Amino acid sequence: MDNSTLSQEFLSSDDFLRIIQSLVCDIRQQFFISTQEFDLDYFGQTVIASKLTDQECLRLASNLSQMFGINFNLISADTFSSLAKKAYNLWQKSKKTVTFATSGSTGTPKLCCHAALDLFEEAQSITPLIYKPKRVLVTVPIHHLYGFTFGLILPKLLSLPTKPIIALPSIICDQAQSTDLVVTMPLLLKKMSLLESDFKACQVISATMPLDAEAAKFLQSRQIPLLEIFGSSETSVLGTRTAHTEPFTLRPYFEIDSEKSAVTRKLACGKTHTYPLQDKFFWSTNRTFFPKGRLDTAIQIGGVNVYPEKIVAYLCNHPKVKTCSVRLDQNLGRLKAFIVLKDGLPTKDLRQELRLFVKEGLTSFEQPIRFDFGSQLPQNTLGKFVDW
Repeated sequence: MDNSTLSQEFLSSDDFLRIIQSLVCDIRQQFFISTQEFDLDYFGQTVIASKLTDQECLRLASNLSQMFGINFNLISADTFSSLAKKAYNLWQKSKKTVTFATSGSTGTPKLCCHAALDLFEEAQSITPLIYKPKRVLVTVPIHHLYGFTFGLILPKLLSLPTKPIIALPSIICDQAQSTDLVVTMPLLLKKMSLLESDFKACQVISATMPLDAEAAKFLQSRQIPLLEIFGSSETSVLGTRTAHTEPFTLRPYFEIDSEKSAVTRKLACGKTHTYPLQDKFFWSTNRTFFPKGRLDTAIQIGGVNVYPEKIVAYLCNHPKVKTCSVRLDQNLGRLKAFIVLKDGLPTKDLRQELRLFVKEGLTSFEQPIRFDFGSQLPQNTLGKFVDW
């Protein structure tokens, strides 16, 4: 298909409705949603005011405007379907860009804007790497870059139906079929490997962080082919690989610079753009690499960058907290916090108080789900702060 018609052909008002549905779940921090709410017909006919407060309506309008470079007024009496049509019509008259927000090193959201044609061209270049599924099972939110590219655009390019599914390992294992392409994340695959359920798929796409050995072994034991994606909000898909022990191969539209500190992309419009790399790499050749961690201090939770320093600063604003440390709980795949109180002992009520406190000022991905307490932060014999 000609690039000039890609964005028109592969984004419809129904696609905007799906994105709005994804944004609503995120705004409401709603992990479990009803089967009816997965049904676009049901969801689209729902009046916005019946689902969202006035404040949530404003946030939805703001997020949608930011994502698609449009500006409109949301009327709470509208249905979600009528809102999707408004947004789609405005986007058709715009520059046709899609913007995804990520956190900066200070916690301030950083906006990464992509031309729709570049995202469509990128997804189109992936299609030869896909086996022959009959359906795409989507376990990731499509208002994020990874979900947008692989849970929305790619299935349309392959002319495949999609099925959004609650991101619970047991449900994924139960509902996935041997003819499904499953778009998911390493954390879910790792949790699925601990179940006795028989997971089936014709192929798995994984992104947001490198796959670990346990999850890779889980797929290998079931002879399920893997397509692993490496990228960032700035570059989008930077490289791909089909085995977690292999290096990633740079996508054909990228070239690495001589100092290996930036990549230059040939854009769909014919121009080029240079992106400073946000990660450390070992380059085995000029086109193959192994990621070696972020250049900044970001931790990825569910595919979203979070910054422990920001969360520590927020927790230390609580009147009872003297100091604290925030780290990733490897078993839970979420953040944990070690709290040193100004005085007194921790209580059950204090834990609940802290949970409500972080919910008020942090996103769902930034909120620690485990709180530990002590008289001082954990240290080793050399006086260095350690994990606990």
